Amino acid sequence: MNGLFTLMKYPVQIIKQYPPPPKEYPSYPVPTLWSRCDTIPHSPDIQIPWMKIQTRYRVAYESLGPCGAEMFLHAELKQQVRCLLDTAAQNGEFLSKLGPRQFNVNEDNDKSDLVNKLDQILRLLGQYDEHFADGTGKLLDPSWCTPKVIALVDILRANYHESFQSIVFVEQRHIATSLAELINRLPNATGRLRCAVLLGHGTTDNSAASIKGMPIRVQGDVVQMFRKREVNIRE
Repeated sequence: MNGLFTLMKYPVQIIKQYPPPPKEYPSYPVPTLWSRCDTIPHSPDIQIPWMKIQTRYRVAYESLGPCGAEMFLHAELKQQVRCLLDTAAQNGEFLSKLGPRQFNVNEDNDKSDLVNKLDQILRLLGQYDEHFADGTGKLLDPSWCTPKVIALVDILRANYHESFQSIVFVEQRHIATSLAELINRLPNATGRLRCAVLLGHGTTDNSAASIKGMPIRVQGDVVQMFRKREVNIRE
């Protein structure tokens, strides 16, 4: 089923039709991070909410394509591991904290089984940092995105001008975060479209989740960036 984008541009309403997402993305690099999650240790001491992550991954894949879904998964798993490492450090496990949200697993033969398992997950995620690490800025292939994302960027570009600003509304936080990153890193959007995320400050049911409510102070910072035109799109 095809979809429709509606752009409210006073005094007219613009509607753009786009095709359904493809069943396959042959140009997307394999193996995907999701396909390798079966190699991640699953045990009671690693409390990662796999069912919730899987649901959100599927939503992101359907809406954004494999790149957006993998972007969410990479960030989510890193946050889950960071929280588990924090707990391990507090419990005196064999690791040392290097700085905010950064850890080094000591090369110690006596390190706990838990830390060994978390180290294995971090090493796997590190293989995908090239595309998904914070601040990488590497341009993404548009064929890794759904026609919906491409149609949105086309609309924004077609209406771009020197004082252009826009607000894009989405229903789920992880979609907003990944979509903003996609827009900032698509070749036909860079240099013109500068996107920032504005999330509600409500809480999530999982304190280890990567996408949480946004503090009021940070919300204010994003609004100020938008007002000063440091960014011209708000998610």
